Amino acid sequence: MRSQPRRYFPASVLALLGALLLGRALLGAGDSQKPSFRVTPVRYEIPTVSLVDQDGKSVPLSRALGGPEPVGLNFFFASCRTICPVMSSAFAGMREKLGKDGASLRLVSISIDPEQDTPEVLRTYAKRFGAGREWTFLTGTQEQIDVVLRSFLAESGGKFNHQPLFFFRDGAADQWLRVDGLAGAGDLASVARRLHLSPRTPG
Repeated sequence: MRSQPRRYFPASVLALLGALLLGRALLGAGDSQKPSFRVTPVRYEIPTVSLVDQDGKSVPLSRALGGPEPVGLNFFFASCRTICPVMSSAFAGMREKLGKDGASLRLVSISIDPEQDTPEVLRTYAKRFGAGREWTFLTGTQEQIDVVLRSFLAESGGKFNHQPLFFFRDGAADQWLRVDGLAGAGDLASVARRLHLSPRTPG
């Protein structure tokens, strides 16, 4: 099947759309009768690459996204002024809504603009959204990022046309819940509650 031609919109229109959707995400809109997103169970294989986190440390992606605890994933770039802050706000708001019950949920945000998004930029971005130690921001080479995007069927032809996507995996399962669309904090919390969440034990 031939792909449909992509539509591009003026930056001013995208900025306005982003602002409107940011308000929706901050409110945690999850009660809409017509959700603007869909959730699909999909199987993905985590590629064998190592990326760099906001502290400049090399992190194997299999470790960042694998393991026995549930994990949430999205893609972003720090200079984005449209859907990226919406998505990051939704992730942050989701954690607040889950409270202690979601303490075991790890979050991973991967930059699709690695040339600009250095670890220092990622640290600043993480602080902007109040990210704690359970939320990791990753960058790498463009080749590595492209491999990851292909593995999660998240390629879009460029950072200014990237898709609003979230992914959730339950423990060591190889099945993910793929969320297509600008889901709000409440929406994401509802999806996350399908996973085996649990309060983090002291240690």
